Amino acid sequence: CMWALPGGHLGPLRARFVRTPEDAVRMETLDATPYPPFAADAPYVPLIAPKGTLVVLHARLPHLSGPNTSEASRHAYALHAIEAGAVYPRDNWLRRDDLPARGFA
Repeated sequence: CMWALPGGHLGPLRARFVRTPEDAVRMETLDATPYPPFAADAPYVPLIAPKGTLVVLHARLPHLSGPNTSEASRHAYALHAIEAGAVYPRDNWLRRDDLPARGFA
């Protein structure tokens, strides 16, 4: 199952994906403080959810899962949303250069 670090979303942003001028994507480290290693005595908690369950996580919540040891591929979908008044960085890895941002209304 997936595991998460309780309260981990309350800390600072540690890394972000950025798009370079060459149109490549790279990870930019903002805070190199390591998370606790995933081990038997680690503070992570299981996020138990039956197959087909929608799991919504805060963007800063540290989460992980173990390796997929089955023959079947895992599928995950990500939805990215920002507040209407947020400043959207020009170097964000997700871009809508030719499309204006719009709401859900």
